[in-house]
Amino acid sequence: LTHLIMIKWEFRLPFEDPRKPMEPLAGDKLFRLLTGETDQTLCPGKEVTGKVFRNGDFGSRIKLEGDVPGFIPLRNLADGHVESAEDIVQVGSVVTAIVTEVKKEHLCVDLSLKMEDFRKLPSSWQRPESLPKLDPHFDRPGAMNMEQERAKEREQRLEKLNILLGSTKIGDDKVNGSSYQSKR
Repeated sequence: LTHLIMIKWEFRLPFEDPRKPMEPLAGDKLFRLLTGETDQTLCPGKEVTGKVFRNGDFGSRIKLEGDVPGFIPLRNLADGHVESAEDIVQVGSVVTAIVTEVKKEHLCVDLSLKMEDFRKLPSSWQRPESLPKLDPHFDRPGAMNMEQERAKEREQRLEKLNILLGSTKIGDDKVNGSSYQSKR
């Protein structure tokens, strides 16, 4: 029966293409297809690891896991004033940063190395609109307690990192003024 209907339409409109025209992909769908990341896997406040591949006048370019490009502006490289990106990170060094913004139209992620951003609670970051709304009966006080416990653990880890790195640059071969050899 459907074949007869199609034949009838072919006689009525002989050169019409019955297929829908191809629509360009929107920012969200294109970002998901090219990077494999969604709002659940890559959102503001998430810690990510990447490798510095270029330092410029305005910040550092990072290649995240999954080949997602990232950018750390000069203002987000450190809590204090920074003259150039080379003062903080070196090309080829691996850094752990916080996602501050996901720019799906540009297929890029803005990052931060500021300690104040690492200390923010996850609930203080803006939640993507594409994620479902929280249940009205969600246990907010319980979640806040869990966040505070994680924040304490993270703070201890950051303090250990701060003591270990001291005032050396990220990616520098010297730790606390003495050079070390990596075991291979």
